[in-house]
Amino acid sequence: TLGIVLLNFSTVGAIAILSSFLFGFAMAAPFVLAPLLTTFAFGAKDFADIYGTVTIFTFLGPILMPTLSGMIYDQFGSYFFAFVVCGVIEAASLVIGVAILKSGGYEKLQAANQV
Repeated sequence: TLGIVLLNFSTVGAIAILSSFLFGFAMAAPFVLAPLLTTFAFGAKDFADIYGTVTIFTFLGPILMPTLSGMIYDQFGSYFFAFVVCGVIEAASLVIGVAILKSGGYEKLQAANQV
C-alpha cells in the first residue's frame, strides 16, 4: 500500500505518521466497510446469513489464488497470467460493486416494491 511505500522512504517524522495512518486505514477499512456495504446492499434482515456468505467469497481468493498462481507459473514460467486473472476478477468485482451501490441498495429496492 501507499502507507508502506511512504514509510520505507520517510526521513521526516510527519511522513512516518502519515504513512502509519494510511497503512492503518487500509488495514481496517475492509473489516469496517464490508458489514456496512453488505447491510446497504442486502438490508439488515438475515444479516448473519448474508454476511456469512459474503465472508466465504471474501476469503475464497486468498484460499485459491496461491495454488492457482503456482499452477500458472508452472505452466507458463511467469506470474504474468496470474496477475491478469487477478486483474480480471478485481475489475469484474468493481463493476458489480458499483452497479449494486448505484442501484441505491436494499432500502431503495424495498421502497420501490411497496409503491
